[in-house]
Amino acid sequence: MKTSYQILRAIKEFKRDKGYKFILEKSSCDEFFFDLTADVRDLIKDGFEKHFGVDQLGMNTHLEGRSDHVTGEDIIYKLDRIMDLYEYTNERMLIVGATIMWGLKKFIYENTGGLGCSCGVANNKLLAKLALPAHKSSGITILPDFGMYRFSRQIKINSIPSLK
Repeated sequence: MKTSYQILRAIKEFKRDKGYKFILEKSSCDEFFFDLTADVRDLIKDGFEKHFGVDQLGMNTHLEGRSDHVTGEDIIYKLDRIMDLYEYTNERMLIVGATIMWGLKKFIYENTGGLGCSCGVANNKLLAKLALPAHKSSGITILPDFGMYRFSRQIKINSIPSLK
């Protein structure tokens, strides 16, 4: 329980220090869901991606696509290609959301004596929960809707909540 308290305290400090508005839902002692929609929209509107680099994303970040899986610097290249298409594309918003989670992971690590965490970034809780274990430990998995078909081939049916 001490660890859970440390992580929750770090999350709240991070939110306050960065001025984020995300909605936090504690699911269990070691699992949290974040609704980052408002913060992602604000970052895109403010031109966040103009200053975007691998230091905001980390090399242990993975984007599951329709037919491929890209990591680290390749995600930045992909984001550069989609930046001008539409203001709020699904993939763009998830990548920017992953940068928030990367910052949070670093903050938790630095402010809890080295505790690590993994993150699943998706459009809903179920997809985020399914993405989470793909790159444990301390990885971030971004799972857009269109990446689910390819990604689903590696998911065991008993790992899906309510289907065990």
